[in-house]
Amino acid sequence: MSKRLETVFAGAAFKNPVALASGTCGFGREFNEYFDIQKLGGLCSKGLTLHPCLGNDGIRVWETASGVMNSVGMENPGIQHFIDCDLERMNALDLVNIVNMGGHSEEDYLEGVELLNQHPLDLLELNISCPNTKAGCMSFGLKAEVARDIVKKVRAICKHKLVVKLSPNAEDVVALAKQTALFDTVAALVAALVIIPACFAYGLDVGSGPSLLFVTLPHILQDIPLGRLFAVILYTAMVFAGVSSLQNMFEAVGESLLHRFPKLNRKAMLALLCVICLGIGLNMEPIFKWGPWMDIVSIYIIPIGATLGALSWFWIMKRDELMEEINRGAKKPSGPVWYNVGRFFYVPCAIILCCVALFLKVAF
Repeated sequence: MSKRLETVFAGAAFKNPVALASGTCGFGREFNEYFDIQKLGGLCSKGLTLHPCLGNDGIRVWETASGVMNSVGMENPGIQHFIDCDLERMNALDLVNIVNMGGHSEEDYLEGVELLNQHPLDLLELNISCPNTKAGCMSFGLKAEVARDIVKKVRAICKHKLVVKLSPNAEDVVALAKQTALFDTVAALVAALVIIPACFAYGLDVGSGPSLLFVTLPHILQDIPLGRLFAVILYTAMVFAGVSSLQNMFEAVGESLLHRFPKLNRKAMLALLCVICLGIGLNMEPIFKWGPWMDIVSIYIIPIGATLGALSWFWIMKRDELMEEINRGAKKPSGPVWYNVGRFFYVPCAIILCCVALFLKVAF
């Protein structure tokens, strides 16, 4: 076979770009009766779950005039049975061995990865289109934050090259971005309408940092109408924001520690991380000492990153590829107007704000 067909995907070298997708070929054994499957570039196993699954009851395949309908339901022998009976044979074939793994809970995914970590394979395909039984049977791939969390946790412990099989029913990315931007803007405006006027009324410096927020502002809020109600809402939101940030920070570190030290108890590991972070926080130097380091992030890193992202999306990435990604799952697809606004308005604005941050040293 000509070497011109050779290709590399996700770090795996395929002798040609033809591969049998998950669910279409079992574990490859059946197709050998019809052709030599080693002429293919790759073979993806049937979807596997931690425990054996019998699949759906009733009629599973129904032929129609325009195609075939199926409702198999992830029937499979389970990961351990696959390892014992099929993995070695698949690895012996002269093609890229892709193992598809799904799960019905976060624990299923993590335990399944731990089992597969002990054996060689070329690619692990993480199937997140499976229903999450702990979230009303909603697919892991429907919600961006759920998909992000499960992929992040699997990536932290997975020893193999990893690709992700997404759900075709993904959320509207553009609509979510608009909602996030709207809520962030409203929150910032509401805070500004209270904090900034109060600072001028009391003769305070609006840039006085954490002391303004945690020392001065509570006293101010006690003296204005409905100030205490606003304080309850504001600081409750800040608590939840802080907890969410800690959770995101702890997840990848925690999963890596559990993988490195399997005997470590999950609760004990989380308690240890909390104690370490609390100890660092209580003994942290005054803000005037470490504040300049935070300014590097807000003045340099964030604006430069936003500008590079804008330039990459609208000037480096091909238009068709960008629009395909943006419109995937969108109820109302974006068109040329959206693209041109991004290319000729958003990008210049990002560059201008970046220059303001860099040369005037203004934090965003």
